[in-house]
Amino acid sequence: SKPVSAGHAEMLEGDAKTKSGCPKNQKEAYLLPPGDSPVLGPNDAPIQIVVFSDLECPFCSRVQPLLREALDAPGLKGKTNLVFKHFPLSFHEDAKPAAKAAMASRKQGEDKFWQMADEILNSQQSLGPQKYEEFATKIGLDIEQFRRDLISYDDEFNKAIQQDMALGQDVAHVRGTPSIFVGGWYLDDRSVERIQGLAVEKGL
Repeated sequence: SKPVSAGHAEMLEGDAKTKSGCPKNQKEAYLLPPGDSPVLGPNDAPIQIVVFSDLECPFCSRVQPLLREALDAPGLKGKTNLVFKHFPLSFHEDAKPAAKAAMASRKQGEDKFWQMADEILNSQQSLGPQKYEEFATKIGLDIEQFRRDLISYDDEFNKAIQQDMALGQDVAHVRGTPSIFVGGWYLDDRSVERIQGLAVEKGL
């Protein structure tokens, strides 16, 4: 597969010049179970889009609307879901705290995860604890519970992030963000049309 340029993904440190951000010569679908990850759309949808994302990554911000659009696209609507896997890159100092803010939001409802993630992705230039509290208030969270959950579930959040990253690196050979898989197949061209095409091509 051709290398993913810097204009399409942000790579793990040391990988940008030496590896592509995508699996090479993928021969079979990767098994990427949703586990306890946030899911948008029907849980039992036959077509699953899995995104490994870093909430501080500008390319992740750009791709999120496309993924939402795909859920409503012809041939995909009603039978596709979106699974979010955390993949915070080490050189993004706000990525992991941002992931935890989204995870703490989820304690108050599945939809709150996606709302917080959207707020973060749309405001990547000014992230930080105060900003997450502003977003929490904006999306209607109980702010005191949000603060408590950030502290009391910190170990759980760390473990979940580690599990997502291990799945990405060990199973799907993820090296950068965003990395998107449709039914376990790497999405080499980030477009709704390619998602539709891959779903047909692979008989999903």
